[in-house]
Amino acid sequence: MVLPGKPDSFSEKKPSASRSWNAVPLRDRLEDHADDERSSAMIGNMDAMRINAARQRRQILDERSILTHQIYLELVKI
Repeated sequence: MVLPGKPDSFSEKKPSASRSWNAVPLRDRLEDHADDERSSAMIGNMDAMRINAARQRRQILDERSILTHQIYLELVKI
């Protein structure tokens, strides 16, 4: 039951303009979308850089392993 002069908390409560997506101008929404796209691209680039760094580390470890094995074989000959 709603008392006279008291707003009904469910029916009369409206979202504030700052929180409503529709209140945001289209240009700002498009800029936010572009920022999201740039952020996604940057994250993708960072992921690619991490993958490349991991490949390089594995390659270096493989080369070290081969060299270590070659040194071992040389020492065994002596």
